[in-house]
Amino acid sequence: MLLEDWLEELKKILETESFDSSRSRDAKLFLVRLHELMLDAPPEIRTPYGLLKEPDIEKEMLVWDSNLSRAPTKLPIGIMDLSQEQKALVLAGIIRACDLIVAGASRGPTTSVKEWDLGHWWMIHRKQGRITGDVGQPYTRRGLLRHVLLKKAIRGRRVVPTPLSMQIPSKCSTRLAAALFDNLEVVPDQNLYPKHYVAVDLNCPNQVKVVEAQLAQARGEKHFALVWPELTIPPHIQSQIEADLEGAAFKEPGKNPELTVAGSWHLPDEGMPNPVSNISAIYDKYGNCVLQYKKVVPYHDNEGNLHELINSGNEVPVLVSDEYLVSLAICKDLCDLSSDVAYKELNVDYVLVPSMGDENCMQSHRANSKAMRTQRNARPFVVQQTIPADGSGLGKVLPPIPNPMQEGLDLNVVVTFKSYAGHL
Repeated sequence: MLLEDWLEELKKILETESFDSSRSRDAKLFLVRLHELMLDAPPEIRTPYGLLKEPDIEKEMLVWDSNLSRAPTKLPIGIMDLSQEQKALVLAGIIRACDLIVAGASRGPTTSVKEWDLGHWWMIHRKQGRITGDVGQPYTRRGLLRHVLLKKAIRGRRVVPTPLSMQIPSKCSTRLAAALFDNLEVVPDQNLYPKHYVAVDLNCPNQVKVVEAQLAQARGEKHFALVWPELTIPPHIQSQIEADLEGAAFKEPGKNPELTVAGSWHLPDEGMPNPVSNISAIYDKYGNCVLQYKKVVPYHDNEGNLHELINSGNEVPVLVSDEYLVSLAICKDLCDLSSDVAYKELNVDYVLVPSMGDENCMQSHRANSKAMRTQRNARPFVVQQTIPADGSGLGKVLPPIPNPMQEGLDLNVVVTFKSYAGHL
């Protein structure tokens, strides 16, 4: 938005709207209005906001906290006369104050999706404030502390939040585990679909025993999440994972990962144009399937001769707990550089990504992950089985590190199980 248009929108808010802390929904909508304004801010506002120091924002917030607590309150039109730098600081303080007041007036975090519903947004109250950055961090990363605002639709895809109870003990330190396979070969159906890619079988020596061992390793040191790669978990192995989690939840309570991503597989999808969908399932620590996700962007080779014949999903899932917001993507959904990736606009803590591909695929994951980390502080965790084998290892794993494009980073994995820190 151009500066003159943005200033006109700001003036309209100052002249016609007010913040009333005694009316919960109205107060939330006012906060959303300011949030939308800042998302559309031109460089003349975005740049000075990025230079603001956290202590200065906190000081400004305290000033407005006392003013806005007296309901209803209209913001002074004199804000229009401030310099662009002063406008950035004042709006930063006002938004933080509104954020704090709305959080204080609520009953705390809720698992009611109905209560999250706020027009074109989902407003989710966090149990603990988000970790903020400092100088150089954009509004998208540190504007709100006590709430997360998720657009209901991003790039034509529906954002679907699902409440989930998770307990993250401090000793867990949000460790994440990657599970890979040795000598794995996906068998496509070349008779019915000679020019398309539809997986019908899997050659993987001793896969049942390998998966059993991987689950045991994940319980050996408490993990937040365990992820298998894309197209490595056919139905009978998924059933094994589910049964194992269920049994361990009874025999060894508290040791299962909070979330287990059972890779993905091409599964029949009746009534749809194409024969299959690429579907991943997430299980909770009790072995309950809490989410099924359908891949959106199909694979195709560089020559255009082979195309993944799947039905595309149209959702961006978000699991919501008191501690974290977690989303799920499958391979091209995150690494596609030819289109706008919806996850770049998603305010979540983690994105768990089963993937399958080569070095180029991982480099694309790294590029998009860098943008997500910079703009939203989201942390993708990509577990990729290397196909075709290139002698570098079983696969590549991109941990949720602060800089996914860090030079000299060795992502190759030569073992079937590896644990990583969550890097909060």
